[in-house]
Amino acid sequence: EAIGGGDLKLDLDPPLIRLVECLAQDIKRGKPLLKKGGRLVAFVPEIEDSKKFPKEEADVKEKKEEINLQGIPNKTLIESAGLELVDMKEQPLSDSLSRWLVIYECII
Repeated sequence: EAIGGGDLKLDLDPPLIRLVECLAQDIKRGKPLLKKGGRLVAFVPEIEDSKKFPKEEADVKEKKEEINLQGIPNKTLIESAGLELVDMKEQPLSDSLSRWLVIYECII
């Protein structure tokens, strides 16, 4: 029931955003998937527009709330799913390709 629900918007969003939307819906129904302290770990591919974001790990930790990679849920959605961003690290795959490791923890 949590996945899809006939909402066309869900079909257009990136997978991590769809997953977090489902986690938020599950909380509203009183049946959360993650227990307090549980973690959600995901890889998000870097896109062309994301080149403007900080590359140094220390910079990312300081500015992680400002980072808005396509495919990363916004702060409001994260909070509605009972999650908190724990860490975010860039993982270069080649000279021209990277992905971001994002780690969220369930806080409710």
